[in-house]
Amino acid sequence: MRILFLTASIGTGHNKAIESVANALNIISKERCKEDVEYKIVDVYNYINIALGKLVSKSYERIVNIAPNLYGYFYTLGEDSTTLKDFLHHIGVSRVKKLVEDYNPDVIVSSHESPSGMVAHLKQEYGLKKELIGIVTDFRAHPFWVYKEIDKYMVPNQFTMSYLMKEGVSPEKIYITGIPVDLRFTESYDKIKLRDKFHLDHNRFTILLMGSWLDIGIDTLFEFLNETSLPIQVIAVSGKNKNLQERLEKIRDKASIPVIVFGFINNVYEMMYSSDMIITKPGGLISSETLAAGLPMIIVNPIPGQEEFNALYLVTEGAGIRVNKLGDVPIIVELLLNHPERISEMSNNARRIGRPRASFDIAEIILCGKD
Repeated sequence: MRILFLTASIGTGHNKAIESVANALNIISKERCKEDVEYKIVDVYNYINIALGKLVSKSYERIVNIAPNLYGYFYTLGEDSTTLKDFLHHIGVSRVKKLVEDYNPDVIVSSHESPSGMVAHLKQEYGLKKELIGIVTDFRAHPFWVYKEIDKYMVPNQFTMSYLMKEGVSPEKIYITGIPVDLRFTESYDKIKLRDKFHLDHNRFTILLMGSWLDIGIDTLFEFLNETSLPIQVIAVSGKNKNLQERLEKIRDKASIPVIVFGFINNVYEMMYSSDMIITKPGGLISSETLAAGLPMIIVNPIPGQEEFNALYLVTEGAGIRVNKLGDVPIIVELLLNHPERISEMSNNARRIGRPRASFDIAEIILCGKD
């Protein structure tokens, strides 16, 4: 079986989701379907044109950092614009057509609406006869996802399924799988051993601050927390943001509360299972990882658009608290520390809606065609 995975470097979640499903495929194909699997992962914009790929990625980073409300405007505009949808999803279609012809996959799997739309147009206009599977990586599907040519949808929750059905998608095409996360979230971990590994105090409430290439102000957050007398310790992860990592290291050297600083990591699961709470933005992937780990979440700085709904979903389900001003975070933390039953409730809610096996479930559907 030959599978073509299509993704887009708009943020990092779409790529990580595909990688997790591909890793699950390697396991499931041997254990359940007993067949050889070949696959190829392609970042569609980079494939169309490397300069275009860099432009799309950098433009997205800049607009959400500098003018997030402008991004929100275009996100909302796109919800009602079929013209914009058709234009964006025709960019580079001829290159994608050649890719499909050359690789000749049995199945095409996409984790972003743009490559999904490109393949949908190939099916419309050129009669392409390939199964197309879409993996929705936020807690709500944008209207750009809606195509009758998508044969199967992997969605995070009942709400997304209901939305797609309202837009005319047959329920037989929709599978509630969750958003795919690192396979290591399916395993159990000893918090004490993990804290020993990172030289963390067993008795202090541990808060994980996670940033990325998006500057969400975790250095400011830490400074606010550092001004308190709360019995906490902090793990601060800056991702690929080197400047942020340097700022955090300078703050760490003068901090009154214990803090360890990391840059880019590939063991997010260990950081999460070491912690008692996370403070971060509500991207689809990081939120799904947080739910899989059963962590209560304080949500800051959602990007207008998909992350606004992600935040709404997490708060409505009782797994997160949204804070609009960074300076209010220490107040919320103190209130939660004074009410440990609320922390326990949030943790239970996170586990209730978390789907740590999503990658395996999606892989099995791709390979075996069943739920």
